Amino acid sequence: MVVASLLALAGCSMPGVKPGAALPADEGILVTSLRCQSTINFVNVYASGSRSDGMFSLPPRTVRELGCSGLVVATPLKAGRYYLGGFIEHGYGRNVSMREAESLSFTITPNATTYIGEILLTDTWAGANQVAMRVLARDRSVETLQLLQARQPWVVSNHPWRVALASPAPGMLSPQALEDELKACGQACFNQWTPPLKMLCPTADACTPAAE
Repeated sequence: MVVASLLALAGCSMPGVKPGAALPADEGILVTSLRCQSTINFVNVYASGSRSDGMFSLPPRTVRELGCSGLVVATPLKAGRYYLGGFIEHGYGRNVSMREAESLSFTITPNATTYIGEILLTDTWAGANQVAMRVLARDRSVETLQLLQARQPWVVSNHPWRVALASPAPGMLSPQALEDELKACGQACFNQWTPPLKMLCPTADACTPAAE
């Protein structure tokens, strides 16, 4: 039951990258992990220029759904510019949309493995009974690359690794400023936000065996 819940949060229907499978010429690989200090469970990815609000903002307009599991995911996407625009709370029905200019955006390069950072989603008190959401990117590229090389080595051996952290919205913390803030909040706080990374492996053959 716990495993099933984790896979659901991670988006277990998300297409992965299979050993020996060739990507179409117009696709690259998105690598990220998503960690939420919030009631949000899922985050929707939209192509740049498309709207994330309105009656028809869900699939097929949504190109990917990422789960707040903390697991590292590697999934193919068409090359192009994207942003995180939909935030969904399962169980309570909270559904928040962010315009492209208000959220993180990133670019996928064809035939490359693009690491956009670990996405942190936090709720902050905005006064007058209002809660504001912060969507931030953190650089854990060294750990993530090591994990990929251990659990899905074919991803980076066939598609060059590149670090292109998602761009913050105006007024939001940069990855370096976020790192400084996490370190300033104390060791226990930093450790809470920096657990060891694990790979999303929805099927038995999706990853090589983990080291004991």
